[in-house]
Amino acid sequence: MLVANAWSSGSSSCTECSNRKVRCQFTKETSRRMSYIKQVQDLEKQLQNSKQQFQHLQKGMMRPDCMADMDGGVP
Repeated sequence: MLVANAWSSGSSSCTECSNRKVRCQFTKETSRRMSYIKQVQDLEKQLQNSKQQFQHLQKGMMRPDCMADMDGGVP
């Protein structure tokens, strides 16, 4: 996710790193990002939350009272 003025000047961070409050390791000289640690951690957290929500919903659908709803109300 490259944005305008995303290059680090050496003493200051690029826009992306400043927004994420991480040390910038991306410069014009390297032409690549060296650290996506914060972004990866954010994605891992989102994935874990999604898995937990999915499991919660799955458990809710397995309740006997919900099974009747899935059959169109026929017990």
